[in-house]
Amino acid sequence: MRNRMLRIIACLVMISGFVLACGFVPVFQKMTAPEPTSTPALETGSRLPLVSPTPVQTLFGITVEGAQPNVYQPFAVEQCALLGGAVEQVVHKPVRLERVPFTDPVTREPGMACRVHANGSGQDFSGVADAYARIKAVLQADGWVEDPAYAAAGAIGAGGGFRQGKVLALVSVSWQPAPDAGCPTDQPFFTCTLKPEQMLYDLTIDLAQK
Repeated sequence: MRNRMLRIIACLVMISGFVLACGFVPVFQKMTAPEPTSTPALETGSRLPLVSPTPVQTLFGITVEGAQPNVYQPFAVEQCALLGGAVEQVVHKPVRLERVPFTDPVTREPGMACRVHANGSGQDFSGVADAYARIKAVLQADGWVEDPAYAAAGAIGAGGGFRQGKVLALVSVSWQPAPDAGCPTDQPFFTCTLKPEQMLYDLTIDLAQK
C-alpha cells in the first residue's frame, strides 16, 4: 500500500515538471465589472449662466415680448388728491382716485398713472368744451403748462396734455347717451336728440411721471 502511494506522488511530480517545462503557467486575473458611465457632476457651488429676462408687456390682452418696460410711474397720491379736490370744486361732482395703466400717446412709452375721475351729465356741463375748460383752468392755476402736441377735439370729446416738470397730465372729456335714451343704432349717437340728463359725461386726468 505504501509503495502504491509513493508511485502516485512520483507521477504527480513528473506531470508538474512537464507543465512547467512547456511554459503552460496558469494566470489568474481578477475579474472586475466595467465602471458605469455617468454624467460629470457640476462642481460644488457652480451655477449655470443666468439669462437676462426679456421685458414683457400686455397690451389689449396681447402679450408682447421685448416691449418697453414701464417708463412712467404714478404721480404721488397726495398730489393727486389735492388736484382731485380742486377739480371737485369746479365740476361740483364727486371725484375718485384710481391707479390705471398709462401710455404716452405721443411717444408710446408705457407705465402706470394716478387718475382723477369724475362723472356728470348735461345738467352739469353745457358741452364738452365747457367741461374741458373747467379742468384746464384748475391745472393752469396750479402751474401746469399745456402741451399742444397732445391736443385733440371732436363732437363727442376733447383731450389735452399738461406738464409740470417731469410729470405729464393727460386730460380726457367725453360723453355718450344714457342706455335708456333710445338713440338709433344706424347713425352717430351725437346726432340723436337728447335731454340734458341723458348726456353722460366722463372726465379723467391721468397723472404720471418719469
